[in-house]
Amino acid sequence: MVEPGAATWKARRSSSWNLSRRITPVQLLAKFYYNRGVEALNAGEFAVGIDRLQISLAMDPADADARANIVAGLNNWAVERCGARRYDEAATLIERGLSLDPSFGPLVANERLVRTGSAISACTVEVCRGTISALKGIAMPRPLRVTIWNEYVHELQSSRSCALSDGMHAVWPRRCRGCSGTECRHVCDARPEEHGLTYETLAETDVLTWWGHAAHDRVADEIVERVHQRVLNGMGIVALHSAHASRFFAG
Repeated sequence: MVEPGAATWKARRSSSWNLSRRITPVQLLAKFYYNRGVEALNAGEFAVGIDRLQISLAMDPADADARANIVAGLNNWAVERCGARRYDEAATLIERGLSLDPSFGPLVANERLVRTGSAISACTVEVCRGTISALKGIAMPRPLRVTIWNEYVHELQSSRSCALSDGMHAVWPRRCRGCSGTECRHVCDARPEEHGLTYETLAETDVLTWWGHAAHDRVADEIVERVHQRVLNGMGIVALHSAHASRFFAG
């Protein structure tokens, strides 16, 4: 699970980021190191990039972008180490990242992948059974958080949908309750606050199901970009019905 790179590194800004923030000469120098760090990450030079970002953060501890890019860089470096089957190195990088942000979804997911990959790589004919037993002991750190989103237009317009007058988004979670290891909730486009897809909601979502049919154009640009970035950050997405025409697919 890779954090977005290239042009999206610099886009990691909180909604409260103030474009007119006054900075000191030291913080200005920190921005120099920040920009050099981002360039290095884009080039795949993870050690150099993270080192420069750490210098930047030491100079300006209030820079949330620097901290976020360090965490993302550690995650992507770990993915690169996994690709080279250097699982011990990947585990160390993930541990560093989780010490900065224990709730960062890609790191949490990749920690399990590293442990699984390490166990499988060590599996030989002689130790295979013991390895499989070890894999069975790997527990999920928390339930899989599923958010069900529905545009909630078709149900209100169609006389044939009276059985779903509360919306399909209200029905599906009831069907998910029997699935162990999952935690479901639902939101819909009718919610006045950002189509129900606030930063907080998406940050607490591991998998988003999206049901679209007749109101693709009603979804605000900001929400389209927010969902798109969250998917790039590692959130899974399941597109249902006509969601192939949704704006985060079709542009």
